[in-house]
Amino acid sequence: MKYFDFDDEKMFWWVIGLRVFQALFMTRNKIHPDEYWQVNQISYLLVYPDVKMELTWEFFKTERMRCFIYPVIQAIPMWIFKFFYLDTWWIV
Repeated sequence: MKYFDFDDEKMFWWVIGLRVFQALFMTRNKIHPDEYWQVNQISYLLVYPDVKMELTWEFFKTERMRCFIYPVIQAIPMWIFKFFYLDTWWIV
């Protein structure tokens, strides 16, 4: 197995280019990176409201710092699985 040699100048510039690509094109619509991780919890609570789970403070009714559009988009497949009774522990 060949390992990456980050002391190699060619590899260094490849990694820098990849990081610039990620910064410019893959996180364009995200202000805060923790939205990637918190959206799963919020989506789950939208589909299964009877589950006892704490919301992060950004989603409290008194705060409302985050938008619910992205969690709703992520919850659509969960709603479909729930509607067809396909929401097993390994899918959701």
